[in-house]
Amino acid sequence: MTSVQDRTEAPEFDITFWPRSVDSMLARTTDPHHRAMLLNMRRHILLELSGRWREVLVPEFTVEVPRYRVVTPLGAVEPVGLEEVSSFYSSLFDARSGVWSPIEEQMLVHDRGVISEALLAAYMSGGALAEAGADVDPSLEYMVTFNQAYAFEFDENAKLIGERSYDANNQKLYPVRKEDVVTFEDAARILAPFLDNPPAL
Repeated sequence: MTSVQDRTEAPEFDITFWPRSVDSMLARTTDPHHRAMLLNMRRHILLELSGRWREVLVPEFTVEVPRYRVVTPLGAVEPVGLEEVSSFYSSLFDARSGVWSPIEEQMLVHDRGVISEALLAAYMSGGALAEAGADVDPSLEYMVTFNQAYAFEFDENAKLIGERSYDANNQKLYPVRKEDVVTFEDAARILAPFLDNPPAL
């Protein structure tokens, strides 16, 4: 169920929450394969949040036929292969709806990948939300919060096989000022130090 909240209730949005959380987990992880998967995922999401999604799919870090499954209250999207996954990322970027950050998160790494449950926040335009059926003012910008479970699967060489994510139907919408919205360009600038200085393998 989607509900619109008062402007003053919007939670704090910190785009550095996620990389700091992964770096903390890396500091506690000694298994070489686990570390390699975490580092690949760290690079992947930092590039994604920075709008550099094309660099996510290079052969060094992703298998030839990646498989994604993204389930939201509006339905499921299941791109398979580089062309379909590229189109999926391109659509997010074109809609300017790919900048998100956890507010809180529990993450686990195991031999086949990384799984997580998080409360996420993302910025979306009122126009895009209205098109999706939300009862909002199309002229405003919104922060959307929702619970999500996701899994990143990797092969024996720590290359990404695919992603699966499942959004709970508990979205809350907070009107925000346009100047407070974090854009891909903002995220790229803020996250550059994390991307340029990864922890050692």
